[in-house]
Amino acid sequence: MLNQPLDQKGFTSVEAIVNGYLPDSCTQLHQIQQTRLGQTIYLRLRSKRPKEIACLPVITEVSYNVTLDGKFIPGSAYELRVNGKSKVFNL
Repeated sequence: MLNQPLDQKGFTSVEAIVNGYLPDSCTQLHQIQQTRLGQTIYLRLRSKRPKEIACLPVITEVSYNVTLDGKFIPGSAYELRVNGKSKVFNL
């Protein structure tokens, strides 16, 4: 997690670094959905792959920087859930 400097009201923004793998040479990140409920932030990353195209089965490591919606209070704990995996972080 990366956090940014405080704004005038004492809040900060947070950027999550999401690492993962794509299964072949044709699959791409398609959509990132984000929902926040209190101290829990949910990210759902969806990929897409063209149909009827032969793709090389090359596993590709990827990393995405996602700015989390909302403002965050320094000194507070938050939970980030990405495609079902969970990580608690403190600012």
